[in-house]
Parts: sequence; structure tokens; C-alpha cells
Amino acid sequence: MSVISEDIAAEKQADRTSYKLVLAFTFLSWITLSTSTQIDAVRTGSSEPALVFWFTQLTSHIIVALLALIVPALLTRFPLTTESWKRSVFGFAIGFLIFGTLHVLAMVALRKTGWPILFDGPYVFGLDQPLIWFYELQKDAYTFLLLTSIFWFGRFVARQRLNKEGRQAEAKESGRLTLTSGGRIYVVDAEDVRLAKSAANYVEIQLANKELLVRMTLSDLEQLLAAAGQNHIRIHRSCIVHKSDIKALHPNGDGSASIVLEDGSEQQASRSYRASVQQALTDA
Repeated sequence: MSVISEDIAAEKQADRTSYKLVLAFTFLSWITLSTSTQIDAVRTGSSEPALVFWFTQLTSHIIVALLALIVPALLTRFPLTTESWKRSVFGFAIGFLIFGTLHVLAMVALRKTGWPILFDGPYVFGLDQPLIWFYELQKDAYTFLLLTSIFWFGRFVARQRLNKEGRQAEAKESGRLTLTSGGRIYVVDAEDVRLAKSAANYVEIQLANKELLVRMTLSDLEQLLAAAGQNHIRIHRSCIVHKSDIKALHPNGDGSASIVLEDGSEQQASRSYRASVQQALTDA
């Protein structure tokens, strides 16, 4: 499968997962809003039957669930990237107007069809009143933004997973790591990684001839190094070293240990990792 095909397949799978989440949220929203409006009606002394509130909310939520499928198509046609944001904003603005208009018209059509069957008299909405449209589109703007966020985040997670799998495959096949630092991409030999320490949301990686600050977790780097088959070891939840650089281990009184590296520097090994470091020294 080509890279493009993998990306498309991942996006489709992400959209299916996101749509299931949308359906779940839509159902919960229907229950919540129907209950809330019914309670408010009781408090104000309304004589409307309870079914009115559940039916009107149901018609709105059914249409939203169907129209949600517009959002993935918009994300494909107008990707939300920094390079094309102007075009994307325009495309999503048009998409929202279509979404909101179809939502109102289809919702009213459902109500006009079901109202005479469930209740007395025709259903009156007021499609000819601009304020009604403004009120409905204002609510739809929030719904549309929420739907866009759900589908975008689903695709973002899928891309992150693909990138991670791609980096691991590259490390396994070539023994090299693909790292991004300072907006540049570096391809380095895993063997050149001598020391790595976590720094908030980044990892400071000390290579044989330079240092890189990479936005990733230390666990992700550990997996890459393992895929590359290199002799690295985690000595602390925030530190990884190359096994061959460990020169000596000096136990501390609290169960931890101080590790002396080949360059003379010291790193601390926590109690939970001390045994694995001792085993690495024994194997060496």
C-alpha cells in the first residue's frame, strides 16, 4: 500500500470512529435537552404535553446526525493547515451556511410531517422571519464548530499514529531515527544517541556531535531505539543512556545509584531502574 493510500485509509477509519462519537454525543444531547426543556416547561406552568419537547428535539438531532457527514468532506476538500487557511476558512464558511440552511429546512419539514399525527393542528415555525433564522444559525454555529473539532481531532490522532509507525519502521529497517528539531528534520544513526533526557514536552538528545531538542516523549524515543536494535537503557523515568557509555555505578543509601559515564559526567539511576543497569554492566 502506498503512503497516500495509507493516509486515505487512516483518515477514513478516523472519520468512522469520529462519527460513532458524534452519534453518541447526539443521542446524549437529545436526552439532555429534551429533559431540560420539559423541566423548564413544568417550572413555568406550561400546558404543553411532554412529547412536544422530545419530538422537537428529536427532529433537530436526527438532521444534525445526518448532516455531520458534510464535515469530513469539507476537511478533505479544505484542509485546515497554516498554508491554506484563507481558502479553508472560506470553504468552511460556505459549508456552515449549507449545513445550517439544510438543518433548519429539514428539521421544519420533519416537524410539519409528524406534528399533525402526534398533536392537534399544523406546526408553525416562521421561516419567513429573519430573526428566527438568525437564532437557529447562531445555535448551528456552535454545533458545526463542535463537529469540525471532533472530526479534525480524530484525523490528527490518526496522522500521529501513522507518523509514529513510520518512524519505527524506518528505525527497524535502517537503524536510523527521523527526528524534528527547530523546524528541521534530522535523520541520525541510533548508535549516535549517547544520552537523552526529558524536558517538559520535549526530549534533549545528545548525539556524538550535536544536541537536539525534539518534541516527543522519552517513551517514544525508547521505542524507536529498541526498534533500531541499539544498546540503550533507561536509567530513570527521565533519562536514557547508551549502555557502552556506562563506566561505573555507585549505589546511594536510598536504593538509587549514581552512574558515571565515559565523559566523566554523572547521571542518577532511580531505584526502579537500578537492577536493569546493574544487569547491563554484568552483561557487558
